[in-house]
Amino acid sequence: MALTVYKSSAGSGKTFTLVKEYVKLLIKRPQDFKHILAITFTNKATEEMKTRILKALEEMGAGKETQLFKILATELAAELTPLNIQQRAEEAYDLIIHNYGRFEVSTIDSFFSRVLKSFARELDLPLSYEVEMNTSMALQEAMNELFKSLDDNKEVRQWLTQYAKEQIESDKSWNVDQQIEKLGKNLFTESFQDGFSGLNLSFDELKTIIESLRSDIKSFESAYKSIGNQALDALEKNGLVITDFHYGTGGAMAAFNAMLKLQMDIDEKKRFLQTLNGDMPWGAKKSSNFDEANALGENLLHQLGTEALDLIENKLFDYNSAKAILKNVYAFGLLEELNKYLKEYRDEHNVMLISDTNIILKDILEQADAPFIFEKLGSFYKHIMIDEFQDTSNFQWNNLKPLIINALSEDNEVLIVGDVKQSIYRFRGGNMRLLLSQVKEELGAFYPKEADQVLNDNWRSLSSIVNFNNNLFGKLPEAFGKNESLHDTTLFTQAYENHEQQIQGGEGGYVQMRYYSSSDEEDENWQAQSVKDLLIQIRENQQKGFSLSDMLILVNRNKEISDIATAFLSEKIPFINGESLKLQQSESVLFVLELLRYLQSGKDEVLMLNLISLFFRLNDIPEQAVMLRGKGERMTLEEAGFPQEFLTRQYEIKQYALFDLVSELLLMFDIEKKADVYLQQLLDVILEQSQRGANSINTFLEWWDKEGDNQTVATSEKTNAIRILTIHKSKGLESPIVFIPFTNWDILPNANTHQFWTKNIPEQYQSLQYIPLDFSKSTLLKSHFQEDYYTEATESALDILNKTYVAFTRPREKLYLAGPMPKKAGSSRIHEFLLDLLPEIGLLCQEESTFTQFSLGTDGQKIGSGEEIDASVAIGIYPQVSFLNQLTIRNDSERFFMLQETEEAQNISLGNQVHEVLSAIRVKEDLEMVLRQFLQAGELDYNAIALVKDRILRLFEDPKISVWFSDDYEVFNEREIWFEGKAHKPDRLLIKGKEAVIIDYKKEKESPAHHEQVKRYMNAMKALGFEQVSGHLIYVEPVIVKEVTLS
Repeated sequence: MALTVYKSSAGSGKTFTLVKEYVKLLIKRPQDFKHILAITFTNKATEEMKTRILKALEEMGAGKETQLFKILATELAAELTPLNIQQRAEEAYDLIIHNYGRFEVSTIDSFFSRVLKSFARELDLPLSYEVEMNTSMALQEAMNELFKSLDDNKEVRQWLTQYAKEQIESDKSWNVDQQIEKLGKNLFTESFQDGFSGLNLSFDELKTIIESLRSDIKSFESAYKSIGNQALDALEKNGLVITDFHYGTGGAMAAFNAMLKLQMDIDEKKRFLQTLNGDMPWGAKKSSNFDEANALGENLLHQLGTEALDLIENKLFDYNSAKAILKNVYAFGLLEELNKYLKEYRDEHNVMLISDTNIILKDILEQADAPFIFEKLGSFYKHIMIDEFQDTSNFQWNNLKPLIINALSEDNEVLIVGDVKQSIYRFRGGNMRLLLSQVKEELGAFYPKEADQVLNDNWRSLSSIVNFNNNLFGKLPEAFGKNESLHDTTLFTQAYENHEQQIQGGEGGYVQMRYYSSSDEEDENWQAQSVKDLLIQIRENQQKGFSLSDMLILVNRNKEISDIATAFLSEKIPFINGESLKLQQSESVLFVLELLRYLQSGKDEVLMLNLISLFFRLNDIPEQAVMLRGKGERMTLEEAGFPQEFLTRQYEIKQYALFDLVSELLLMFDIEKKADVYLQQLLDVILEQSQRGANSINTFLEWWDKEGDNQTVATSEKTNAIRILTIHKSKGLESPIVFIPFTNWDILPNANTHQFWTKNIPEQYQSLQYIPLDFSKSTLLKSHFQEDYYTEATESALDILNKTYVAFTRPREKLYLAGPMPKKAGSSRIHEFLLDLLPEIGLLCQEESTFTQFSLGTDGQKIGSGEEIDASVAIGIYPQVSFLNQLTIRNDSERFFMLQETEEAQNISLGNQVHEVLSAIRVKEDLEMVLRQFLQAGELDYNAIALVKDRILRLFEDPKISVWFSDDYEVFNEREIWFEGKAHKPDRLLIKGKEAVIIDYKKEKESPAHHEQVKRYMNAMKALGFEQVSGHLIYVEPVIVKEVTLS
């Protein structure tokens, strides 16, 4: 089968299936490993897949009958024997190991970056450009440039002022920097890049559109208010008041008051409509002016009311559309300006943002066929495998499509694996509709019916967990339809069509949901109770055989972590989460950084106070002594006990390269003795940044101020601590126990903060091309953006449904949920839906004094095998001794002296040359030949040849030396001798029988160290069994021969 699309639910063995299919291709043809492209979405997934492929091949090649071996033996029985499979697995393993660079398992981003590099010439990109992963830093730089331009750019300044005004009027944050940063993040999204593609709108054109929007809004409001004013004026002229009318302020006249307040819901006011239809009298029966009120109502007021309804019916959509556009049109203009500064950032720093890759490739690959792409890449891919396809974006699909179609047209294998139910990255551009239907439509005949394969076995969870999810997600998609914004649940039911799984993980398991009494949804009491019960449940499960590493806590938002972390710290429960792993959490790291700031800026009083305080805390010294001193009496570093070496050498060490400087600081303050993973990571970061050019204190601290907050340490997954993660970060993980203490998330976005973009713009404003809209139900449902609202609501709710599915399918044995008891039936938050559905799907209800509990299964002992927990190994910090004692740079002294013209320099240079020639001579007769070789190699000129020859001939005149350059001995020039764990290399070694003569040439003045060196050579020869060993030093300038004797 050329195309296979695996629809894989949680825990269905997706990675195993991918590995199986990859290995199967290799068993059929081992040489094809370099022609298989396997794409994943994270570095972790890439490493896991590579590791599992190699492990599978290694085990099969060694003859182990693994589960995979048995499956392949069955599937390939018609083609290969088990022995053939073993031999080919071994061959494939060897090929990959010896050509690892061609082992094409990579993330989609790294693959596309490589493709982009290969097209650099066609795209007119600098060949030396780098890919910038940190879009936040690029955005910050662009914002800085935007703000710098405000003095000279009056137009942008006015634009920014108006934007700030609009934000405040809309009850949004007055912090314009924060709002612009949030707005600017849109520049990196595919939807924005696609929507803004080809847009060329000047500020003047934008101003014209804004004037038109304001004019349309003002025209409607004036007409609407005018009707209300006419009605109330008529009352005054006729001597009537509101209470003369039926129901007074609550009757038909309330509609005219609403018009003055620009309330647009008069078409929903029942008494107003009934009165206009004649079903209710205008006048109040108890009023003495009943007849006058009736007469006015049946004539003028009826006419005005009808006119107002006509205005609402015919013009309200235009009015609300104009308001929705105007609300964010200044943001639109600022984005275009920010985009301009981002382009300048790319050019100035010679970088390509990671977010640029897909759109640039989309433009070039649309016109390129697969053979051309392969030619540029220098690789040819027959088979293609794509993991987590539900997270693929439209651009990524368009860029992969030529390769996929090429593979399918040549009858090669294409494997796509994904799960629509686990699509939770729409905010990053992931489009689950690709897997749901779009790929099928676009591939056409290449997508046969039999291509779809459903992996419906659950190998992860025990029966209670699987049954709970099967039953819950059979009903929850349809239940979402109770929310009035989600009138069409077709998309939900399509996504969850094949959600039911078969139990393969064994019997048992437990699910629990607690509803705590609360005054309202935001009441903190229920949250505190939930955290308190969480601590109890952790301790109880430890008693039942679970370790802390068996437990995973999931939250919907990062801010929910703090309450849990605080409770864990007070109870001394070890935990791991993103914040706890930040480098800035370590006081040792902060101290090193403060030392760098001190070296950078000198004696800043506040900085010194902070530095001394950190020093005291690290050394368990009370800090009060520092803080209690008044101005002018501040403690000095010397008084604080800072090492004398630091105080005296600070100006010297400032000149060091950054890595060497920090290494010296760690040694000076004895910090290197404290094995600290945070410091280890800091050194790694410093080394990495040094290699990127940030090799000074200033440049590193500038980088750190922007990026330091994002620097974390990596930890082993097997550390015995509870993990606390957001649901988004838990995707792909599993754990024996999962706790979700705050199961009360909204199913729709927050109307005050959520924005989305649309191309569906009214005709008169279509030059805007692509605009942001606030997710405002009241405005959008009565505008031309009604369908856009419903689409966004549906897709946002599906994101939440999928996020719920991901969270509930992480556990293997137990799932604990908690939320507030709703005061009334609702359909806006997940716990409200669960309250209705849990009894339906078989969970037992139990009433307690502070909570109502639903449960399924038995809350028992641990069933699975114990997790292997790391025995922590302390890794020493890099510097054990000063780098100055580890590494000495040897000066190229020979070349230095060759450049000098003094008599002393010329003598030294001649000595070097004589040494080099002597080292190349075996016997005296070799002299002419060796000199000729040096001349031909350009190492000596004619003058030097003459001088060297003269000096060596004078050496040979000495009878003792002359014997050493005769055929009487076997000669070894610069031959290594291994002795006492070291290599020794004398310049000349002469051997005759049991006699050994060692000769070393020296061009320096005589030194005792020279004698010691030759003695070591002599002892080495003695150890080799030579009975008569002599040693000699020949000083070549002037000629002196010294005998060395062993004492």
